[in-house]
Amino acid sequence: PSRLNNPGQIAVPVTLSDGKEALIGYDRSTLFRVVEAGDPAPGGGVFTQIFTGSLRTDVRLPPALDDGGRLVFGALTGGLDAALYAARLAPGGGGVPERVLGAGDTVEGAPLSPFEIQALDQDADGRLAFEAVYNEDFDFGTFLKEGSSLLAVAREFDRVPALDSFVRSVTPRLALLGGGRLAYGVTILDGSEAIL
Repeated sequence: PSRLNNPGQIAVPVTLSDGKEALIGYDRSTLFRVVEAGDPAPGGGVFTQIFTGSLRTDVRLPPALDDGGRLVFGALTGGLDAALYAARLAPGGGGVPERVLGAGDTVEGAPLSPFEIQALDQDADGRLAFEAVYNEDFDFGTFLKEGSSLLAVAREFDRVPALDSFVRSVTPRLALLGGGRLAYGVTILDGSEAIL
């Protein structure tokens, strides 16, 4: 499930009895369907699979729910667009979810392709932090989406001045802490791990 937000809401990915994947919401009194495979997707298509995480490695992540009821989740459309989408955690989902980012988008010249996610978080200010594949070697990087800007935070061989070393890889540890702060995990060249 997602985190429990301040109003007491939660979102749970489920497989229904007919085999379809869906996101179910709970608002402390009622269970309701938010979105499921077969629902309309942005651009006129339909969702064929609801996921949050890496399809290739079958690493599943909870959808990201903020205190305002905004739910960010992964999905695949009939047009084979793998992306993160946002919906309102409300009965019926509040309309067609919006596409946040996904396959084909670039961050500082690096394409998010194939679109694979290993960590995800969002905060009340609308910032979205995520770790995604950004190169043909299937390396994950840490990225931050704030409004329309999309920035790389940590990628392989980025310098880490505080440790006098370089990033070997990012680890699936990620949290937006409020007040503009972000915590993320890395492994540096000597093999040791750190939270920055």
